[in-house]
Amino acid sequence: SMQLAKTVVIGQSWILGMCFLTKSSRLVVSTADRRVRFFDVHTWEQLVEVELQSPAFCVCSWTYGESELLALGNERGEVTVVDTSKGLKEVKSTGREKKHKKRPDYWNDSITKVVHDGWIEQMEMIEDLGGLVTCGADSAIVIFEYPFIPDPNHKDRIIPRRILKHARGHLKGVKCFQWVRSHKLIVSGGLEREVVIWNPYTCKPVVSLEGHQAGIAKVQVNSEFEQVISLSIDGVVKVWDLRHNECLQT
Repeated sequence: SMQLAKTVVIGQSWILGMCFLTKSSRLVVSTADRRVRFFDVHTWEQLVEVELQSPAFCVCSWTYGESELLALGNERGEVTVVDTSKGLKEVKSTGREKKHKKRPDYWNDSITKVVHDGWIEQMEMIEDLGGLVTCGADSAIVIFEYPFIPDPNHKDRIIPRRILKHARGHLKGVKCFQWVRSHKLIVSGGLEREVVIWNPYTCKPVVSLEGHQAGIAKVQVNSEFEQVISLSIDGVVKVWDLRHNECLQT
């Protein structure tokens, strides 16, 4: 049965993102006051609090070999990947840090690179695609190999494996995406009123599902029934059939 096990009070600031570190059993929560907090999921005690230079609007985690990695995305289009297995420092900002400084001092082992021109809305490590997938305000969905491949022409950037950006795709910011493993497709939504289905190998849209009257805030995949569920910012939920690309229910 679904029962409330614990309520953890974070503070007065908005919660922006959250993810689970599987190996270390820690919950990571990012908030609008530029803080990232780590909680032990067994005791729900706060273990570490880090104050960033910019809020982490999205977070995700994955394992690579013996390392447990945490990625943080901000409004400047930067992704910071932290090797949490190397340890964390409880260091707070003094307010004197240079704004252009890329690599935070709060982590023992981290790398920061620019991956989007503007806000990063969502990140996820998708092993089937061989890398980290991100979407952002520049209307692109980008797939990066990990470890990252440095761009020799721009030291603050990395070379993407694939970029999903097309005239028949998103022309405005991309808010969300989901990987459809059974069909080997990416489903995405954004400021337009359409759900876009992509072939990530050709980097081209397969079809756009029309029917929403407002921008798409979230998409979810129901693999068992081959369906996509989309939520628009006006509170409307639609269920789509992936086999026939049609709306089943609103």
